[in-house]
Amino acid sequence: MPSTLKMPLTVRPDGSLATLVQDSTDDITQAVAIVLATTQGERAALPAFGIPSQIGRVGLDEVGITDALNIWEPRATDFTLDGDSANAATNAATMSVRLGTTTITVTTGA
Repeated sequence: MPSTLKMPLTVRPDGSLATLVQDSTDDITQAVAIVLATTQGERAALPAFGIPSQIGRVGLDEVGITDALNIWEPRATDFTLDGDSANAATNAATMSVRLGTTTITVTTGA
């Protein structure tokens, strides 16, 4: 089966890089986490990648986040989004996405 690199990059004891089976639950979970952890504009080569900034919002931009996941990770077809508004003390926003039985929690802007 095809494989993809596991993030963050991990070197196995034999010197090879750790991988995930492509299209596996772990691969899709990792891809969703990467989309959620990236604010649009962070990647110079692909500025549209990621989610809209959640900092300073009252509540999460659920539509923007859902749209970003649908665009950048279409394999994540059955997810629910839950989150908190930005924390003024830490300037961070926390959100969770549940994919089946797996929950991905990401804090942005911290």
